Amino acid sequence: MLRKLVAPMLVAALFLAANAGDATAEIVLAGDKADAKSWSFSTDGFLNAFYVYEDADEVSGGTPGVANGGFGLISAGKSSTIRTGLLPGLLAFNIKAPESRGITVTSRVGFYPQIQNGGTRSDFDVQVDTRELWFAADGAFGQVLAGKSLNLFQAKSILTDMTLFGVGSTGGPKANNLPQAPGGSGTTLGHIGSGYLYAQFGPNIRYTTPDLGGLKVAVSLVDPSAIGSLVVNGTPIGPLATKTETPGVEAEVSYATKFKGGTAQAWVSGLYQRAKFADGDNTGTAAVGSKVTARGVSGGAQVAFAGAELTATGFTGRALGSVLLLDLDSLDAAGEERKSSGFLVQGTYTIAPTSTKLGINYGMNIMDETARDAADRAAGTSALENRSGLTLGVYQNITPSWQVMAEYTRTTAEWFSGAEQESNVFAVGTFFFF
Repeated sequence: MLRKLVAPMLVAALFLAANAGDATAEIVLAGDKADAKSWSFSTDGFLNAFYVYEDADEVSGGTPGVANGGFGLISAGKSSTIRTGLLPGLLAFNIKAPESRGITVTSRVGFYPQIQNGGTRSDFDVQVDTRELWFAADGAFGQVLAGKSLNLFQAKSILTDMTLFGVGSTGGPKANNLPQAPGGSGTTLGHIGSGYLYAQFGPNIRYTTPDLGGLKVAVSLVDPSAIGSLVVNGTPIGPLATKTETPGVEAEVSYATKFKGGTAQAWVSGLYQRAKFADGDNTGTAAVGSKVTARGVSGGAQVAFAGAELTATGFTGRALGSVLLLDLDSLDAAGEERKSSGFLVQGTYTIAPTSTKLGINYGMNIMDETARDAADRAAGTSALENRSGLTLGVYQNITPSWQVMAEYTRTTAEWFSGAEQESNVFAVGTFFFF
């Protein structure tokens, strides 16, 4: 009877759905995932909610400002909000086709909604991201993936950050020198901007080798992005190179192994993309037709043994920006590429048999000052020099599908002018996984 009821759903789902992701659990609605000769349709996801209290200092010590609308300056004072954390919610659908010629084709669509009301009782613009919409073919040759998925560069930095299931820094984006309200749309940052850059979900075509004794290599052609500055209401408020003639390229080499009582993994990834200033772009002092090139290297390592886990990640590059890759403050006001780098170190310990995880991490993103930045600083507008964050967290599984946690995060932003702002964030929240 159940199969008769589910069959029409499965047919419709073929137009919508996708393969199993990394969620804690799955609900198989039709078919048998273990049976290579049958179709299967499943769903997975999670929900979360946090109470977040933030106390942000006024900027002190110099002229504040974030070049080209970058992150950093937040609303001074005390605030409370109930919201999603670094992760929004997730509802995902997965389809697996029968194995044929040694190849299994799977697909996945994932919707990521948020719960906050943007600081007002009547908000009808709840944000729902379609972050995943891809299919993949797996066989002895490895995997070919096509569609929208988490990009390679800097992905493992966010996936290994303990604040992934928490809040971390809130730091809203600045638009036209106005700080965003604490309860505004969008997720919190975790250590995005204070330890690594956001990998972002995007269209790509990717090949990953088979597991070669723990070693894997992945290469991805990525939908190219404009490189430059924040765009407000369709208008760039700083130089923005929009002409993209070739795709971006990202690659990753990773290695994972197990040993008695523990595991270890290490990885290195890279990014390369070019863009030109087109006629009609805001070019600063750059000539129309001139090129800017974004390139970066990222890497990290993680070792787990007897309940303890140590992680270190880092990156460096040009035209990457201080928070969001290729956006916001990747170029200075003259259209020149800014250099940025960052790191995150983390230690956690899980107490047996309660499975209580205690964690601490510290990270920083650092920007170099260009000649134009120095001239702008002398004229009274300073670029962001660095942004750091320290997080202490406690994470507890009540059941395999229900988790509660508490975090404290101290974030510090410093500008080349000597201006500084500190913020303290206290968050308690809960996750439900299915």
